Amino acid sequence: AEAGVIALSYSRLNTLYSCPRKFQLSELMGRKSFSPTMHTAFGHAYGAGVQTFLQYAPSPPAAEAFMHDFDDEVMPAYQAAMERAEQRAVVAAVAAWDMYQLDPEAATASMAKKSIWEAIHAVRTFCAQEAPALLEEWELAYLPSGKPMIELMFYIKAGRYSYQGHIDIVLRSRATGELCVFEIKTGSKPASQADWANSSQTLGYNVVLQAFGLTELTQPAYYVKYLCYDASGRTMQIMEFTKSPAERVEWIASILMDMAQMDMYAEHGIWPKRGGSCMDWFRPCEHFMTCDLSTASIAPPEHGSYESMSLDEVDLVLTLEQLLALQE
Repeated sequence: AEAGVIALSYSRLNTLYSCPRKFQLSELMGRKSFSPTMHTAFGHAYGAGVQTFLQYAPSPPAAEAFMHDFDDEVMPAYQAAMERAEQRAVVAAVAAWDMYQLDPEAATASMAKKSIWEAIHAVRTFCAQEAPALLEEWELAYLPSGKPMIELMFYIKAGRYSYQGHIDIVLRSRATGELCVFEIKTGSKPASQADWANSSQTLGYNVVLQAFGLTELTQPAYYVKYLCYDASGRTMQIMEFTKSPAERVEWIASILMDMAQMDMYAEHGIWPKRGGSCMDWFRPCEHFMTCDLSTASIAPPEHGSYESMSLDEVDLVLTLEQLLALQE
């Protein structure tokens, strides 16, 4: 987005933690490849369906409606609106499917559970099982401009670095007005609390919302929900976590320390190789046996999605100073 600025993100920093040499080759030099798979297509389709349903689902009827002609008037209208929202969600899921294949041609049991038809089933399951109770307490939040807080792009300026990302959904409490980050995760096994309880991802998202003035400083905690779908078992669960606002100091400090570490690697011209990460998602890393320092300068830098994005496309643009001001 800005010339000469190194773009960081939650996933890119995870690459740095696992192997600095892979970070150098993949993220700084653009020596990485990506092609859609059934796994990524399933995640995109399911996420788009959930986001669309929450955008168009009606508010639950007021409690008083149960006492006054609920069955004759309110319930049919409410059910019809929920059905229309579900139909929109299914269309959005199909539109977000980014592979030519609709069914896996081969292979593994996990891929067999991630066809477009399974994605539609997952969306409909969310609409029927999880969404009604969720919508009793929460509603979709909106920016002051009126834009729904879905796929919010943010950009933090930090000298020669930037930290960027997108937030799946932000919800607002119907009772208190407090905000909650709502992340959508898919996998091929049941999720565990340990998968996400200490993730810095949503804590960082909450800090961004607060720095931008969307979250009130008086809000007593950061609220996080993970919607986790296990494609193998066709089950889903919502995990809830709360984070203390005091934890934002640790998150900001961690980002600054990561930047300082990268400065040191760049100064010495050595990005350490971590052999323990040569196996990546049950297969050899794409740089395995080609990641010697002598080969590190062969490929010219390329631009990924973050670098090619204009700042005009970003919803929330912040500076490091705005984040640091939260510590005062």
